[in-house]
Amino acid sequence: SVTYRGPGAYLRVGIVEPGVASHTEAFREAAGDERGRQAILLAAKAIAACAWDVATDPALLTAIKTEFVEAKKASQ
Repeated sequence: SVTYRGPGAYLRVGIVEPGVASHTEAFREAAGDERGRQAILLAAKAIAACAWDVATDPALLTAIKTEFVEAKKASQ
């Protein structure tokens, strides 16, 4: 996993009601409708905002790197 080498995130976007499994017909339909489109647009905006914060705030980037190193040491 790339997140073993550096900080990262595993992101999920809700496009169906709780209890609807991935890789089902209902999930496929939701992915192609307006609700799915809106969920993906919202997620893209959130990811872009986070990337902007990290790219423009050196202290935040340092804090992220420090937390990653400390967490990795604690798990070994």
